Amino acid sequence: TAAAEAAATAAAAEAAANSAAEAAVSNAVQNQLEKINELNQYGVNLYEQGNLDDSLNMFNDVLKEDPVNIVALYYSGHIFYDKKMYFDAITSLKKILILEPDNLQALYDVGVFEFSTGNYSESLKYFQQTVSIDPNFLNAKQWVSFVENLIKEEKAAAQAAAAQDLAESEKAADAA
Repeated sequence: TAAAEAAATAAAAEAAANSAAEAAVSNAVQNQLEKINELNQYGVNLYEQGNLDDSLNMFNDVLKEDPVNIVALYYSGHIFYDKKMYFDAITSLKKILILEPDNLQALYDVGVFEFSTGNYSESLKYFQQTVSIDPNFLNAKQWVSFVENLIKEEKAAAQAAAAQDLAESEKAADAA
């Protein structure tokens, strides 16, 4: 019947339109991914040349388009670290850990960055987590040992200082 043919023609036209739309979206997504990859590569090249500001600008452009881009977050974190902007460095890498909780390099680097701020117990936590995932991560194992010893030494020094203060206050009280 004519109605059935018209319906079939309309369905075929709609399917063709949907297919064309899907192809256009697919091409747009592919072009966007290529653009992001190019910006990332350019940013990495600038970083490797020591051009931190321009490199950071490239990665910021990537993050505007793709806020969860691991490469851009990683290098942004390292640029912030190199610029001694430790809070921003740690924040960038912790975003990676939200997306990839077992990302060994991000865990290790957060440990290093936390150590740089003097936050030894937090640093230790990240090194221990790295080693728990990969017991063969030698640098992380060395950091665990180093930071544990440092924390023990700090506690001992604090206890010695407290004992010294107590002895001095008792001596002053006896003298009075």
